[in-house]
Amino acid sequence: MIRIIASRESTFEDLGRRIIDKLPSNVDPTTITIANSPNATERDGIRLLSEIAQYRLSEVELQHGDLIFIGYQHR
Repeated sequence: MIRIIASRESTFEDLGRRIIDKLPSNVDPTTITIANSPNATERDGIRLLSEIAQYRLSEVELQHGDLIFIGYQHR
């Protein structure tokens, strides 16, 4: 678990840069997914970071202290 501080006006691209800095160096950044639950499926809201990069955190109603779950693959 890592804590990342971001403003509500930050985009997912901004958040992604901060996440990548915390991950192992052999992570393929094009495979990073974000979800609102650890067992989410595509139907439940799991999304590739690249697909939602332009959205602001406020647009998906993320609040201070909310948890997001990330997934990724190694190169």
